[in-house]
Amino acid sequence: MPRPVYNTEEVDSNNRLIRDELRYNKRALAEEHQQLVKNLTDEQKSVYEKIIRDVNKDKGGFFFLYGFGRTDKTFIWRTLTSAIRSRGDIVLTVASSGIASLLLPGGRTTHSRFVIPLNVTEDSTCNIKQVTPLSNLIIKAKLIIWDEAPMMHRYCFEALDKTLRDILRFKDASNLHRPFGGKTIVLGGDFRQILPVIPKGSRQDIVNASLNSSYLWPHCQLLKLTKNMRLQGNEIGTHLDELRVFSDWILAIGDGIVGTSVDGNEKVQIPDDLLIKQSVDPTSAIVESMYPNFNSRCNDIGYLQQRAFLTPTIDMVESINEYMISLNESSEKSYLSSDTICNSDSTYSALEHVHTPEFLNTIKCSGVPNHALTLKVSIPVMLLRNIDKSAGLCNGTRLIITKLGNQVIEAKVLAGQMAGQKVFIPRMTLTPSDARIPFKFQRRQFPIIVSFAMTINKNQGQSLSHTAIGIAFGVYIITGLLDNKQGELPITTTATSRSQGTRQRRRVRRRSIYSYNDSDSKAEVIRILPRPIQNKLRDRRAERREREKKFRELRASLAKYIENYKFTRDALIDAIDQNKLSDWKALTILLDSPGQPLGSILTDVYHEVWPSEPFWVYVLKFEAEWENRLYNYL
Repeated sequence: MPRPVYNTEEVDSNNRLIRDELRYNKRALAEEHQQLVKNLTDEQKSVYEKIIRDVNKDKGGFFFLYGFGRTDKTFIWRTLTSAIRSRGDIVLTVASSGIASLLLPGGRTTHSRFVIPLNVTEDSTCNIKQVTPLSNLIIKAKLIIWDEAPMMHRYCFEALDKTLRDILRFKDASNLHRPFGGKTIVLGGDFRQILPVIPKGSRQDIVNASLNSSYLWPHCQLLKLTKNMRLQGNEIGTHLDELRVFSDWILAIGDGIVGTSVDGNEKVQIPDDLLIKQSVDPTSAIVESMYPNFNSRCNDIGYLQQRAFLTPTIDMVESINEYMISLNESSEKSYLSSDTICNSDSTYSALEHVHTPEFLNTIKCSGVPNHALTLKVSIPVMLLRNIDKSAGLCNGTRLIITKLGNQVIEAKVLAGQMAGQKVFIPRMTLTPSDARIPFKFQRRQFPIIVSFAMTINKNQGQSLSHTAIGIAFGVYIITGLLDNKQGELPITTTATSRSQGTRQRRRVRRRSIYSYNDSDSKAEVIRILPRPIQNKLRDRRAERREREKKFRELRASLAKYIENYKFTRDALIDAIDQNKLSDWKALTILLDSPGQPLGSILTDVYHEVWPSEPFWVYVLKFEAEWENRLYNYL
């Protein structure tokens, strides 16, 4: 077969992607690089030299730059990119989230740059073909920088690895057997921060999805940054000692070495000066602490841009946001979405009759705004989609509303390089990617949510100096370092800010980032983190196995109900088709067949639709209701 053509002048000149990556001012970058190198600490310089040495050798390398917030990983990225781009070479800078990509020179999200599937699996690969502009760009690149890597599922890295091996094997056959096809890759992040989100996943599922559970991890060279650069300056003054103690305490929580074990759970005592004492109305108390004099300052952009509540659940976010909106005395405007079943769904014709618009309107899921969106002028909102990176409009960008139109919303960017920039947000058609929803539907709505409060995961990459944490009783949180620039967790503000800036409503029940390996006698933990409490975790093993045994028994019992229902349903449909049974008689038999818990749902649906609908419509509506209840239960 003919071999692909690579790296010719003709290919480069006609490749828009390569041209875009070579348009940097080399002279300005060379001057910037000289200044950045002078400001590197010894620790940072060691990291920089190791990476740049591998880039110069062009033999490939795989690194992970591990550092908590404010160790200036972004400073390293700027130094590397300016060094390589100043000599006319290409660096691809990507981040796991849109808001984090704004901090990188020429940054893009990993999914947009490498076409990684949204629902990634073990066998997934990137949608990059041989001899295309994107594949030629990757071949031409000297270095790939991937920031905030720990929050991505390991399958994303493995998909990129398989794709690069396939693309680069024609350049050198040995690349087929080298990590990432022999391309130099540098990942960055902090495992104390947000890990991959596994819906309803156990501790084992989260650890298994993490980067260092991948087959690639043994090939990775670990580089560390350990100094909080904000604490090295003189501008902090008399608060330096206080902030160092505070920073050490935060790191100790993230490392799992602070706290006591109570009933198999780790508990951390929050200092009194970080707590809001119980009051008659806890919500108003935490709001007053977070937004003092809100009514008189609700139009102050500087006042709003540095403040936000952090909560672990969407329900708590909505509750706080509704309360804050009620405090704003401006006139409100409500926007309703248009929800429809996707035409691409193979069962579209049947689902169209079962999943009515009224039912679709009730669905709430992550990453998609609600059916009814109530807004007011001067309230902060957050984007839920990447719209225009050049204007700073990415998933996670915070805006403040300046005008509410019928077809478009006018707003100003709250933070970042585009702060104060006026933008217009249109309605968009959004399709949830939640795999737990058993059908595909689309919602046309403004891609924003109110952001007085946000979930802890959405806070990743935000820049906040005042935060308040609302933790419902019994909620478990994986703790880590709360950083003022990148990385969040719900303990307090960063060590770079006054610790008085954050308050917590309740003591936090903390779950550390550890896991068990069922096939081994020792606790399996994320390997680059400290392992000081493994002995405590071993005591929980028997309890966990007992819970898993009960779950398997429940699942097996439920499977019997479903199997019995399906068998009876198919037999009754055949009997109706052969005119052996009437619809009414078939329904009577079906109601008595499966037993609990399906029987109660069958009865509920029966009272809603019978006898106005034929048997087959009843069956479809029952199964839709069953899926909906199961989804909500899970």
